[in-house]
Amino acid sequence: MATMFYDKDTDIDLIRQKKVAVIGYGSQGHAHALNLQDSGVEVVVGLQAGSKSADKAKAAGLKVLSVADASKWADVVMVLIPDQHQAKVYKADIAPHLTAGKMLMFAHGFAIRFNWIVPPANVDVTMVAPKAPGHRVREVFKEGAGTPGLLLVGLPGMLRLDWRAVSPATWGAVVYACLLALVVGYVIYNRAVQAIGHLGRAIGLAQAAQHHHEFVAAHAAERRAGHQVVADALPAGSGHEHLTRDDENELVVGHRPPSTSRAASRRDRSAAASEAPSSACSQASSASR
Repeated sequence: MATMFYDKDTDIDLIRQKKVAVIGYGSQGHAHALNLQDSGVEVVVGLQAGSKSADKAKAAGLKVLSVADASKWADVVMVLIPDQHQAKVYKADIAPHLTAGKMLMFAHGFAIRFNWIVPPANVDVTMVAPKAPGHRVREVFKEGAGTPGLLLVGLPGMLRLDWRAVSPATWGAVVYACLLALVVGYVIYNRAVQAIGHLGRAIGLAQAAQHHHEFVAAHAAERRAGHQVVADALPAGSGHEHLTRDDENELVVGHRPPSTSRAASRRDRSAAASEAPSSACSQASSASR
């Protein structure tokens, strides 16, 4: 079972006896600094020279110092700047002022976990990670409540957080979150691959349709050209003006001239056949006389 701590389980006077420097005044920085100030804790904000957040912090009634001066002054240094900048700022402005007994705090353990920052052995290392964006941490505090958070404590003499201090329930939550992230990532990746596949097939079909249309148009033009050439080559009066051959040597029926129609031919043959018996009878009568 995870160990849950509430306000009644803590003694806020312990932190009130310390001087706290909050490094950074962004989403989490402003919430931590203002909540500490409203709780009666002596706090300053450490910012780089020329920071645009300095005026905001001063307007909120906070004292602003350089990162180096704030780290030198404080008993507790809370680092709340983006992970990618922490190592550089730590080495230049914080590490030189970490004397024995001070506490170095984080809201995210990335820099410690991957040894971007390696604190000295005589400094305590802790992490307090609210499970909400900074503006919500501030809003809930002003409403008289608090935001759930994770607490990790580095044992003295260790150069990294003591991950063994995390409860089994917390580890279960972390594993569940990682698995959920993997599943969601896989689904998103799979959907993206499918969408790209559908798009590729649609483009292929469109190109195939265009090529087919062009082929049909070209083939029709060739057939028309071939018909005209063959028709022009047939001799006049050959009786085959109604036939042409296309480019594939296939017979194509055209218009038969009226004089060579099948009906006229049949009438001519019928007339010839009807005259033949009467002529034969006339010849036979003459012979008998």
